[in-house]
Amino acid sequence: MNSARDPSSCADRELQSPADQISRDLQDKPDQSCLDGVTGARVDRELSQFFTPAALAEDVADWAISRLHYSDVLEPSAGRGALIKPLAMLGCSMTAVEIDGDNVRALRELRATKLRVVDGDFLAMDPNSLGVFDLCVMNPPYEHNQDVAFIEHALHSSDRVVGIFQSRILHSKGRAEFWRHHDITRMAILSSRPRFGGEHSAKTDFLVLEIFRRAAPRRQGEATPAHVEWWP
Repeated sequence: MNSARDPSSCADRELQSPADQISRDLQDKPDQSCLDGVTGARVDRELSQFFTPAALAEDVADWAISRLHYSDVLEPSAGRGALIKPLAMLGCSMTAVEIDGDNVRALRELRATKLRVVDGDFLAMDPNSLGVFDLCVMNPPYEHNQDVAFIEHALHSSDRVVGIFQSRILHSKGRAEFWRHHDITRMAILSSRPRFGGEHSAKTDFLVLEIFRRAAPRRQGEATPAHVEWWP
């Protein structure tokens, strides 16, 4: 991550947190328990599975909760837990939703005492059934505007979404209507395209965004209050 890291980041709070036991438990688990192009992990392209590199997941987790203390966090496209592991190590209570049965079984093997795993299709769920969360963190599917659908659905359960998105989420006439009703408060531009493990690398540019739903639609020409930074 870039050098301009918030001095109150969770990396600093970790030393003081009551999550030390969670951290030790997860560190004892082999890295194969969460995604970093996991050897032997089945990748289902029909489900748009591109797994988050561990280093990027750690930076996103740190950045996502740098303005909060310990949080109840929803991960609606959890995969095998690339974002779950660093958030749990930072003391968050996690709810992980995952559609792929193999990944659900892998998530349930993670030794995190504050982890609830929900088996199912997030977009087909009643968000009220999952509860209310301080934050939603995601690396959602991108095809067929599923990224936008995941954001809108997640904002029924949380006031704030932090996610890894293709930069094209900012573009197109169709998405302009989405941005009339949502604001970006922080944006991190990834200077290097992520590697998704094995032979799979990003073929487009990526961003990390913090998104809120607006109280009223954006007027023509009205700016977003985004803080923008660049990560290596």
